Amino acid sequence: MYFHPLILTEAQEQQRVAAYNDFARLWLDGIDRQYRLHMKAVSEFGARQQENLRALSEALDITHFPVRWSASATPAPLELLLVSMRSGEIAADVQRQIAALADLHTKELSRNMLGRDVAEGTSEGRELNDRGKSRRRRVPA
Repeated sequence: MYFHPLILTEAQEQQRVAAYNDFARLWLDGIDRQYRLHMKAVSEFGARQQENLRALSEALDITHFPVRWSASATPAPLELLLVSMRSGEIAADVQRQIAALADLHTKELSRNMLGRDVAEGTSEGRELNDRGKSRRRRVPA
């Protein structure tokens, strides 16, 4: 009986769906972490700007205005750089988790496919079991 190796059993299909759900969960978690980081940075920046505007408006002497204004604007680029770096760290962490999960599911799927072929006693299963690499079917001459 011919059985195409890309056709999955019900259990293997459920594993594939579970893997897709795991990938989606990781990506959405990374998106949520970056969103919270950005929202925190924006709210802190807005609060700081309100404080700076209040301090500027309270300056009685017009000569103090440029000094206070330039002093309040200095840390913003450095803070944005830190937020950008943290966002990059989150993205790299998510990619590492995705790669590890993909490796885990790939090994699990191939182990299950090998087990199915060996259990069915197909020549491909024996070939995979013996050599471990080839996925070609042997065709009798």
